[in-house]
Amino acid sequence: MLLRRIAHHLKEQNWIAVCLDLFVVVLGIFLAFQVERWYEDIRVQSQEGQHLQSLLSDFQDEIERLDWHIDRFSTAKAAAGELIRLSADDTDQISNDQFYELLADAQRMASVEPRRRAYDTLVATGAIESLADEELRGELGAYFAMVEAFRDSHGNWTSQLNLLWEPFILEYLDRSMLIRSTHPNDEYMLDPVHQVDKFRRVLGSDELRNVLAKRWHFYRDMGNWLIEMRDQAREIESRIAANLRRYEGEKT
Repeated sequence: MLLRRIAHHLKEQNWIAVCLDLFVVVLGIFLAFQVERWYEDIRVQSQEGQHLQSLLSDFQDEIERLDWHIDRFSTAKAAAGELIRLSADDTDQISNDQFYELLADAQRMASVEPRRRAYDTLVATGAIESLADEELRGELGAYFAMVEAFRDSHGNWTSQLNLLWEPFILEYLDRSMLIRSTHPNDEYMLDPVHQVDKFRRVLGSDELRNVLAKRWHFYRDMGNWLIEMRDQAREIESRIAANLRRYEGEKT
């Protein structure tokens, strides 16, 4: 109908009416684009809020898991240090069970699996760009690059330690006793393979101290790395929470 009116006004050379009709058309198109853009902005903001909430949940879990690993590495380092300090003269001050309990603690090292589902989803879908905070995007990328570097180093260290640890245990100590001490709540308990005082032959020896010193060094370096990661994760958690508060403030 509007096109017929424009054609009619053109035929009559009513240029004022033509201009008014064209103005109405342009204004209608402009308003349509503005409404569409407004709805798109609302959709993007809504998605950003969901993404921020998912990231916050992941980082809260991540910090809890890092605290657990830091405590585990600290326990292992302390146990390794205690065994290193013991000498051959201390054999009467420690029992067979106490020795293997310390040895079990000295081999505690679990693999660190980060909580990164929300971040990986954002990167894979390209939705990472929906986060308005550029610094947050940069910090997320730097953090997970640090995590990957840690995991690579952890894997290399673990391979090296196992090459020394397992042969040493099999040659000088009782692997069955170590398993019992590592898993004291298992219903099925392995019987000791060697005499209960076999550990006294290596207590204070260079062989025991060397193999434990390498593990102590590992726990110290990896533990410090984990603390750095935890501190960085806390900073990111705070930034995500601040962005969520900003988002909620703009929403209201």
